[in-house]
Amino acid sequence: MHTDHRIVPSVDAWGSGRPRRPATAVALACASLLACASLLAAATAPLASATAAPATPGTTATPGTTATTGTGTSTAVATAAAVTVPWSGANCPELAGTSALEGDITQSMNGRLTGCLRVPVVPAGNYYVSLQDVLDGTTGPPGPTTSVAAPAEPPLTLSVSPPRAAPGETVRLTGKLASPLAPRPGYGNFCWDGCSGGLVYDGVQLAWLSATTFSAQLTLPDAPWVDQSKAGEPTVVSPVAGSYPLALECLVGAKGCALGGPEGQATVHLDKAAGYTCESMPGCAQLSARLSAPATAVHPGELVQFSGRVPLESIIGAHYPFAFQLSAATTSPAGPGVTFVHFAKGGLQMDAGAAKVTVAPAPPFSSLPATAPLAELAAGATPISANPQGPAYVGWCAPGDVEVQGPAGRSQVPVAGATQLLAATHAYQGQVQDQCADLALGGTGPASTFAAFTVLPAQGPMVAEVALFTMDAGRSWSFVPAPPGAKRTDFGAFRYQGNDVDALFSPSVAAPDGQTGPPLVEQTANGGKSWARAPFSCPATGPCVTFGAHVPGNCAQGLDSQGVIASSDNGRQWTEPSWPGGLVTCWLTTLEVTSPTEALLVTSNTVLGSESPFDALVTDDGGRSWQAVYLPPLPSSPGGQAGPAGQAPPGPGDVVVLPDGGLLYVDATPWHLLAPGTGSWCAVRPVGPGSGPVGSPGGGNGQTVMPMSFAVVGSSLWWLSTSSTSTAPATVTAHDVGVASLACTR
Repeated sequence: MHTDHRIVPSVDAWGSGRPRRPATAVALACASLLACASLLAAATAPLASATAAPATPGTTATPGTTATTGTGTSTAVATAAAVTVPWSGANCPELAGTSALEGDITQSMNGRLTGCLRVPVVPAGNYYVSLQDVLDGTTGPPGPTTSVAAPAEPPLTLSVSPPRAAPGETVRLTGKLASPLAPRPGYGNFCWDGCSGGLVYDGVQLAWLSATTFSAQLTLPDAPWVDQSKAGEPTVVSPVAGSYPLALECLVGAKGCALGGPEGQATVHLDKAAGYTCESMPGCAQLSARLSAPATAVHPGELVQFSGRVPLESIIGAHYPFAFQLSAATTSPAGPGVTFVHFAKGGLQMDAGAAKVTVAPAPPFSSLPATAPLAELAAGATPISANPQGPAYVGWCAPGDVEVQGPAGRSQVPVAGATQLLAATHAYQGQVQDQCADLALGGTGPASTFAAFTVLPAQGPMVAEVALFTMDAGRSWSFVPAPPGAKRTDFGAFRYQGNDVDALFSPSVAAPDGQTGPPLVEQTANGGKSWARAPFSCPATGPCVTFGAHVPGNCAQGLDSQGVIASSDNGRQWTEPSWPGGLVTCWLTTLEVTSPTEALLVTSNTVLGSESPFDALVTDDGGRSWQAVYLPPLPSSPGGQAGPAGQAPPGPGDVVVLPDGGLLYVDATPWHLLAPGTGSWCAVRPVGPGSGPVGSPGGGNGQTVMPMSFAVVGSSLWWLSTSSTSTAPATVTAHDVGVASLACTR
């Protein structure tokens, strides 16, 4: 990911003063560039819009007017209304393994663009997708008050070979300095048709032939490009026969050097026009959507590929055009073409092409069968747990011990022996926390306890979990053995499998095809007395779809993840579907088996754009494909456009799947319930202390509800809260309430 040089005015690696992308940037598409996203988010209604008039070298057209071309006219059009819910970029399957750089969009020097978007949960109807590029909002040469630094490099002579070429051909440039340059820069910025507003090649690699001579190769444009060299609106210039300057600027970094003109310049003569010009294509841009026949509409969650031709905005390196993002709008443009839009807070946006996409409605949650789930599986770390074979015991991670609530009361399993064992290895940085992150219990109470602790390995991943177990209620601890092909720091979850407890590990070495592969399993059937390698198997109930190994990470960066994997041959081979793929498991994520062939996945709003703080997906083919489910907006969201507190779009949230298949939203006060078969949420009656929103003080008792700490055990809902002060150590408190008491207020 790289910062768009038309947005952030900063000195580049060569100190030019001209905003630039880094020379080492290689990605094509930036679906979440912070600078561009901030500009677009801050933008209000357009102040003006104008169509880019087709132009040949030396000619322009008046912005906002009709410009006559060789094939017709191009008229000004208003920018379409933006969609509140963003359409997520996604890698196109057919681009995998090609020479195209990884990204949501790829563009060639002939202007051909291919990109994919995943349809969010939006109202049914027609949408119009265009390419958006963000420009710097300035046109024309530097003003008289601009300070220009004197170039620090010696005189430069630039030549090009061959001097005559066709659009799209590769040329070699040779630069000769009057005296040696130290240090020798590895990259240079070249400009086609003028350095002040022409087409810029950012970071072209230089090959030094001697102390004073270098060479570089680049591909000439084979498509129209955006030109901002003249005062007023930008124009789009077509590559037609004629002579064009090709220049080098800022060979040596000096602040403001790009404002002083090029250091060296050569002339290239194009022998003919490109196949794609503004004269050959009405409006100078065109995009279309490709659907699988015989479909005429797409459903939320499906992938749509877009292709067409659009003008070049800038080039990364020698031949990689930069394309910012594909964006959807709800209003049809007046026609195909290129539009420039000014924003009130600065900046200029180019919209190119408009592909029509018809979106069909997503199935509503109320249409799902109102039946109790056959089984449930939680993803991510589970700091609270109960063994299905011994549900009378509930355990949770607390500072200094594992607390276990059972028929005879509460008992503590101290973890000091576990943390001391971890510290004695000298393999981890810093002090190991004395509170476990993941937990499982044997079926006979606290004597047999399995706990994983977060560590910072001295070598390997930045964050990992290491699993240990005790068979004597904490008096002694041992490491869970890692199976062949895995290390202790590859631990990825505990899982109950009948009477057994499985410890899952990620394979240390990826498979030949680059896939991670299914987890490796170490299994105990006797509370830890013995361990054996076991196959990773299908769930006992429902389709063969489950979670892979958990990969812990920094949730502040959204790096904690776990993938959905499926098997079509009863567990002999496993695959991870391209979507939803790896899930961010910093919030509650639940896989619910709804029938022998169907499953429901409920996770935070990180999989697909929607107006809900979380996503719901269903599969009826064993997890090989998924379809988005429409969840009604929460009552507290103004206008139904956001989650609590008026977020737009809403942030991720925690939702609990209840035993009857209903959903309980716990990131608000009061909690909200979506009962099976219903189409609206209702506020839940207060259930006592500790029932506030996740991450906030709960029930006014100074306790902060812990994320990822909710678990349904039998007929009760359990969760944890924590508190700490400057004078008292942290404490963790467990809460439980009967699920039947989670009723709506009337």
